[in-house]
This record gives sequence, C-alpha cells and structure tokens, in this order.
Amino acid sequence: MPPDDVRRHRRARSSEVISSPANQVVRLVRALGRRKAREETGQFVVEGERGLADALDAGVRPHVIVVRDDYVAGTDRLDALLAGDEVDVRRLDTALFDDLCETVHPQGILGVLPLPAATALPDDATLVVYLDGIRDPGNMGTLLRSSAAAGADAVLVGSGSVDPYNAKVVRSAMGAHFRIPILAADTVPMERLQALPIRAIAEADADRTYDGVDWRQPSLLIVGSEAVGPGETGRALANLAIAIPMTSGVESLNAGVAGSIVLFEIARQRRIGSPRALK
Repeated sequence: MPPDDVRRHRRARSSEVISSPANQVVRLVRALGRRKAREETGQFVVEGERGLADALDAGVRPHVIVVRDDYVAGTDRLDALLAGDEVDVRRLDTALFDDLCETVHPQGILGVLPLPAATALPDDATLVVYLDGIRDPGNMGTLLRSSAAAGADAVLVGSGSVDPYNAKVVRSAMGAHFRIPILAADTVPMERLQALPIRAIAEADADRTYDGVDWRQPSLLIVGSEAVGPGETGRALANLAIAIPMTSGVESLNAGVAGSIVLFEIARQRRIGSPRALK
C-alpha cells in the first residue's frame, strides 16, 4: 500500500495541471532528494522512461507517477499505464516539472517507488561485491550496474558510502536496483563473508594481478574509494590484494572503472571455466 502521504491525496486521474510548488506530491518528490526522507517514507524517485520500465519489469508498482504537461509516452506500455487507473498519475506544468528534476534535459516522467524490502545475503552466493567508502554517485551507479551485469549475487554497501538510492546513483545504475540485491554491509555477519575463500581487495600497488586469481571459487570483491581506498572493515575482510596493470604513466583508475574490469574478468573465467593465468 502507498504511504499515508500519497494515499491520503489519491484521486482519479484528471486533466488538472499542477502549477503550485506547495502541492503535496511536488513537496514529496522534492523531499525524497534527501536520504533522511527516503529512509523515513520508504520511497525513492526514479526519473525517465527506462528507469520506470525496469521497475515495471521487476514487478515494482509506483506509488505515484508524475508527468510534465507536454509528456507523450514513448512506449505502449507506459501509455496504457498512464491511461489506466492502476497508478496515481499527476501532471505538472513544464516549468515546475523541470525544476523538480535533477537532470538537465528531463524526459518528462518520473515515479515515486517503494524502497526494496530488506533482504538477506543469499545462502548460495558465490560472488559478493563490497563497496567500502564509495562516495561518488557515478562510481556507485557504475559498480551496481556492472555487478548486476557480471552476475554478482549481491552488493553490500559499507559505511561511508553514498546512499545507493541517491538520484544520481539511480540514474547511473540504469536499472540495476531492480536486478540485484543491495544490502547494508552491517546487516551481514562478518563470519558469513569470511567463509568465502577469495576475499580480494583492489589496491593500485598490489603485487598480484587481477587476472592471476582463480575467481571460479566463491569470492568477495572489495572496492574502496579512489581517494583513500577501502576502510578498516574492508581491509579486515581481505585475504588477498589485487592490482590492474597499467602503462603510459597512468597511476590509477576511478573506482567504477577498476571494479568493473575485475568483475568482468570474474564473469569471463566463470563463463569459460578457466583463469587466464592457468591457461
């Protein structure tokens, strides 16, 4: 069920165009730009047709959809959703809608969605990604997207990291939030992670290369921030440090790129059944 602040103002879809920034739904969307409001209401915002389509594919029903006055649905599915009475739809005038969005050129549609229910690390997880102090939303979104694409079983978000439901993270992740479990790291017992044979930490100056590890074993990949690296918890979990060899005087890659490179090496090994080092 939608939270009270949406349900209380639910009404049939109409042609009314909202122009007041004091409107309850407008205030809600604006408030959800803050982490505290997301946590208190159990909701977050997804902008754009692709994000909403990914949510619908995952069986997530928006609490409310907000469209710009001139919006025309780009797919039959969204058109049917907006024309029906399954979801509360609000239409905003152009200036108010554009002011509400964080993107420079908004697509004219956004949704208020429920935060995923808390879950546990799957018992049969063989690839877990631990994001330790990832503060940049773009890096966080990239790592979530790459984790889902590479077949990771879950992503753990450690303390000091940006909120994975930050609007910039959601946009960068391109639907990954609906494709992979995202858990707070402190909800998973350390012993559960320590039971994984490979617990690798990405370090620029490590002696072991990322493609010299047998990733076919159950593994934990720990990725820290580019600026300071992983924190104490990530370092305490690790039993192996890995590096990505680089040339031309390049010292490091950002966390999103580095983590993605390692993730797709893991996926490659598991797909063909052999690490490069053992060929």
